[in-house]
Amino acid sequence: MEIAEWGSDQKRHGLGTLICVSNTEDKVSQATKEAIKHINNPRDALLNLFSIKYMKLAYASKTLRCVCPQSYPACDVHTRKACEDLGLNIDDNDVESMVAGYLWFIEICRRIMERVKGQGPRPEGAWFIADIEMALFQFARSANGRLTAC
Repeated sequence: MEIAEWGSDQKRHGLGTLICVSNTEDKVSQATKEAIKHINNPRDALLNLFSIKYMKLAYASKTLRCVCPQSYPACDVHTRKACEDLGLNIDDNDVESMVAGYLWFIEICRRIMERVKGQGPRPEGAWFIADIEMALFQFARSANGRLTAC
């Protein structure tokens, strides 16, 4: 619930607020616990979060990112923009499209992470996938920020 409140953007559609008012805390808690049980299987983890009414990819992926930033990036409008030339095309009205798109986005982040030569921001210079995603987010917010090869 806190992730939905934190990530809510009233200017666009108020989806975070809609998630909060349309679900009980118990429902969100149970779905999140189930997702955590499947944390090593991104497809199943995502599908558990999609059982929350109005939960779409942006908030589901933000939840996974908060739970396990080593392995999961947030896939929102900004990070999608950065990767749209890499075949990241997601239909938010189709569960299979969201799942397949998110799995591809994780792979894009992994490929980038493998190519980074510099020290990461984590202890001992490590990188998390969430660090790569945050860089993509910042890149996409710059003028015409889009990747063309990965």
